[in-house]
Amino acid sequence: MHKYNFCYLLILSSAFGGCATSYHVEDNQQVTALVEMNSTYLPEGKFFVTNKNLVDEYAIFKQSGRFPESEFRDEAVEVTLYPMAKLPSCGNPLIASAVFLGTLPVSLPNDAEYSFSTNQNGKIQSFHFMLRAYSRISIWEWFLKPFNSEHEVYAEALKVAEFR
Repeated sequence: MHKYNFCYLLILSSAFGGCATSYHVEDNQQVTALVEMNSTYLPEGKFFVTNKNLVDEYAIFKQSGRFPESEFRDEAVEVTLYPMAKLPSCGNPLIASAVFLGTLPVSLPNDAEYSFSTNQNGKIQSFHFMLRAYSRISIWEWFLKPFNSEHEVYAEALKVAEFR
């Protein structure tokens, strides 16, 4: 009989654990940007994105509001976006969510590496940003509705990223 109770509890916890997810930028703003080629600044002026077919990366670039965009290639700095890489994170907090049937909110790191290169008058520079964000998972996220889209959160993280 105890064997079946454990199985039911396991099924219920997996069904209800982590029912909803919301995304947030880290509060401490330890967002860093690594810049290759010993450059410590972004080129000034407007930017023209050459590969808008990377829809997610382009949406983050545009929503950040940090990079004024131009529709004309001739008068702007050319930007080539690269696919964003999501970094792996530890899933141990999900155990607590499963044990408490999703009523205990847990946070997981949801970091990503965002990169692009610029071409200004033949000078090519590469920029790499570590976008620090986290996702909060619980059944309460359904009721509180603090939802931000993943794009909005990464765009906010890109906006506040500083070069070091």
